[in-house]
Amino acid sequence: MNKDNTNNLQAHSYLNFCKTFFELRTVENHLLLLEELMDLITNEHACSKKMIHADAYIIYQFYTELFELAFQFKQHLDKEHAHISICVNTSYLEYEKQRFTYTFQYLNQQELINPLLALSFLKEEIVTAYKSTLYEWMGQLLNHNTENCNGKIYFPLYHNTRKLIELSWLIYNRVLEHQAIDKPMAVRRFEDTCPLLLVRANQLDPYLEVESFFNGASLGYYKFELRCWFKTALTENMGVEKHGNLIYFHNQLIQLLHAGYLIVTNNIKYISTTHYSSTGETFKDWINDIKGQKIEEGNGIPGSYEVNVLSEAEIGNPLFYLKQILTLKRIEEIRYGLQEWIYCAFNGNSSIATMDAKYVFNLYEELEKILEMLFLLIAGEEAGKN
Repeated sequence: MNKDNTNNLQAHSYLNFCKTFFELRTVENHLLLLEELMDLITNEHACSKKMIHADAYIIYQFYTELFELAFQFKQHLDKEHAHISICVNTSYLEYEKQRFTYTFQYLNQQELINPLLALSFLKEEIVTAYKSTLYEWMGQLLNHNTENCNGKIYFPLYHNTRKLIELSWLIYNRVLEHQAIDKPMAVRRFEDTCPLLLVRANQLDPYLEVESFFNGASLGYYKFELRCWFKTALTENMGVEKHGNLIYFHNQLIQLLHAGYLIVTNNIKYISTTHYSSTGETFKDWINDIKGQKIEEGNGIPGSYEVNVLSEAEIGNPLFYLKQILTLKRIEEIRYGLQEWIYCAFNGNSSIATMDAKYVFNLYEELEKILEMLFLLIAGEEAGKN
């Protein structure tokens, strides 16, 4: 995301207006007020209800300003090409839905992903007509009159006002979220000082970390590295030559565990929107392309992308079984076990053979399964499906 674009967005008067608008009422209360307003305007039996003149004027002023500033905001986005700051991919949208307390009623899936689609109706002539109609609304509210109700414009205005209220709330909160990502995170807890803590973007979409991990090497390569490390830690008088490589692999696994924990805790489904190559649109496509190339070359590399440890049930539902493993209690044991593996691999006189089985063979088998399950989440049969 371009920081300059984000700063421009944050400084825009539309966002300042949104702040005031949603501090005055929640998005739910704004929509409820609009329902009551429409009832007063179109229902002659509701005309007996009184509305204070000042309230009618405030509603008119707020809605007029909402349409005018949203229109300017859209022009700003089009001119500055800054729309990426308020667009998300499908995986992040699923996370966002769980985090938001409000459930959207008037925006569809594609508009939630790309709010520019929902702003497309804001053309100068339409905004002018809507502002004129809002003035008529105010007059009718003040006079308690439904005779001039024009359904041809009243109901489209009503529909688009509902949509714009939801949309404004979404954009405002999304920009605030991007602002938080761009700012250095304040250290609130001791564990936040850990150098292996996932970057903010990968905490919000942990599949980015999983993609990055398997983009670096094949599943088979990582299992081979794990097996070598386990064998070295298990066998006395056997050590590693390149300590830095092992430390790096250890750190990768810790970050992968963090990503996996976030995925299972928030029940996030992976839907790829990243293009990996000219022929493969998703990570799975890219992997299949590589496998196909290796088969044509006649070497054994394709096996590096095969899952051969998991049971049929685990292959069929990797997320379910990953949840059984990645509990905080077990992650704590896994991290302790890996620390001991590091120590014994570096010290030829030590071995993990004397430790409890949950830190030795059980841990090795679990780590293999974790690698395969996370790989399946982004490259398996169900990966990328809605």
